[in-house]
Amino acid sequence: MAFFEWSYSVIAPGQTLRSELDTSLALSSARPVSGERQYISSVLKESVGSACHIAGRVVSVRKFGGLAFATVRDISGDMQLCIERGRLSERYDTLLDLLRIGSLVGAKGHTFTTRTGVTAVRVDSLMELVRPARSVPVEHTSEPSTGSARSERYLDMMVNRDVLERFKARSQVIATLREALSNRGYYEVETPILLPGDPGSAAHPFTTHHRAFDKTLFLRGTCELYLKMAVVGGFDRVYEIGKVFRNEGSDANHLQEFSLLEFYSAYASMDEVLALCATLVDTALMKYKGQRILDGERGALDFSKGWKCFDISEEVNRRTGFSYRDIVGRAPGYEAHISRMRELLPDVDSPAEALMILFKREVEQTLVGPALVYGFPVASNPLTLENQADPGFLERYYMYLHGQAIADIAAENVDGQVQRDRFDMQSRTRTTDAESLKVMQNKFVRALEMGAPPMVGVGMSVDRLVAVLTGTRYLQDVVMFPLRRES
Repeated sequence: MAFFEWSYSVIAPGQTLRSELDTSLALSSARPVSGERQYISSVLKESVGSACHIAGRVVSVRKFGGLAFATVRDISGDMQLCIERGRLSERYDTLLDLLRIGSLVGAKGHTFTTRTGVTAVRVDSLMELVRPARSVPVEHTSEPSTGSARSERYLDMMVNRDVLERFKARSQVIATLREALSNRGYYEVETPILLPGDPGSAAHPFTTHHRAFDKTLFLRGTCELYLKMAVVGGFDRVYEIGKVFRNEGSDANHLQEFSLLEFYSAYASMDEVLALCATLVDTALMKYKGQRILDGERGALDFSKGWKCFDISEEVNRRTGFSYRDIVGRAPGYEAHISRMRELLPDVDSPAEALMILFKREVEQTLVGPALVYGFPVASNPLTLENQADPGFLERYYMYLHGQAIADIAAENVDGQVQRDRFDMQSRTRTTDAESLKVMQNKFVRALEMGAPPMVGVGMSVDRLVAVLTGTRYLQDVVMFPLRRES
């Protein structure tokens, strides 16, 4: 007889398979039958003395003569099993032999409270469901320097409860973001990962070969162009949570394959979307922590006080004496700032490029947050609208937490001719094949020329948001199975 009634099922010829909805009313007030496995978290909520039926992995065993305790773990929590020789007599040694580190077991019994005040299960019956063919370690290092925690993440999660909880938190954060947007009328869509041409992002793209087309395809570095085409097609509010790829350097804080939330709002004001972004972060934080204060190595973040705004040109000027804003506005003495730029960055000719380099080098890591950064030069992004109230600068904001940019919010350019001119300017500064660049650029500009509504777009790094919320230092440690160089 199967230890778990749910382990096997047989659908007889002519039998009708019913969905859960068909039986939901009948089951809503029923207690689990004896054969149904319960999650440990639900058992802990029951009154002491209740019958229970749990399953999980043995992570520790402690023996005291005629008494043994084993800790069993499932996705919801840990539970102690108590095996007593006095109650089980001749079965005691047999059951004790089943309690091996790493084994998957099923146990039936009744809950009780130990002398130390811990809820445990007094075992009536026990079954070993799976015995590992390899030895499972009692502890598994999570030190990034060894690399084993990332290359064997299943062991990391199996043995270290905090690692398992971190990835549960990641799942909860993604579900929270999805629910918050869907509840506000945003439609989730799926756009292509394989692109017919170079996506045109600053990062180097990954490529692959399509055998049937005999053509080189590019892996997307963003979902942006196709999501904007969806807005042109009539999806006023649209979002996607998906993988994007950038063929760049690899270390513990740089991912070649990472998760991005992108959403676009037609006819929305910048203030409206900025408020929504702050709400998304607040909602994820409340779901995970239950409060609006987040502790971290660099100090506590208090989201109840809002997001403090910083002009990057002013911040760079304050730290380096280089004012991009004075150069753009041709303010009296602006030539001195060009000279200062050449002192600081002898190999850089563009003031806009110098501003971004100095911001990254001198300012970014000081933004503990919650911080909202603006004042990006027009040349830094060809897809964003110029701020009419601040010529020479984009209507674009970045959200920073603990020195990490977690979101990019921008008013999008929707003028096809302006977009074509900006793409042409961008192509002249890139070493990539111009024809490959034009494939995606022409598709996108053609869509804009059909008439695109004004829109604000957001790109939010899921990985960085999860890292900040969970207090994780390295991005590779919030990715369950990161790409690593094989030894």
